[in-house]
Amino acid sequence: MNADKEFRKGNWWYNQGQLGWANRRWRKAADAGHAGAKFNLGISLYEEGKKREAEKLFREAADAGYVPAIANYGTVLANQKKMGEAESWWRAAAELGDTYAVICLWHLLSEQGREGEAEQWRRKAAEALREDDPRQPRAWHEGSGMQQGWFFGWKWEKSGGNLSAGRYAAEMGRKAADLADEVTRGNPGSGH
Repeated sequence: MNADKEFRKGNWWYNQGQLGWANRRWRKAADAGHAGAKFNLGISLYEEGKKREAEKLFREAADAGYVPAIANYGTVLANQKKMGEAESWWRAAAELGDTYAVICLWHLLSEQGREGEAEQWRRKAAEALREDDPRQPRAWHEGSGMQQGWFFGWKWEKSGGNLSAGRYAAEMGRKAADLADEVTRGNPGSGH
């Protein structure tokens, strides 16, 4: 069995809107050790409420060096209120170039009042947003993706559910878009 082929088939089924078939393919690839399949299956299981199994898959994929899983495992830890551990995982993923982790780390440091370091990561976030698609400065805000959902979900859970998820997502999306626009205008050091 070719784990990479099963992973790609799972992705194809997912894009067709057939999550059950996607999960079957990802499960086969994950059982064969494919880190990307473990990550995708983990997200699917997490959304189904199977958090323990999902978290185990995230950890396995992260331990295998799969960068998106490293970043999302940080979010798992943040949801468990283990902010020191979450920071370590986000920092590891951010240093490997994961934009989501850079943004999470920036916000965490800012919330902790560590403004000097937060500003450094804010600048890295601005640059990463620009590099994602320099023609589309609002790409992170307007794009859809699992990582955005994780970030907004983490922030919503962290608020104790007191924030409107939609309102918070819009607020954070605006901040990310404004940050990307600053970089596009060649002014990455202005405003926060």
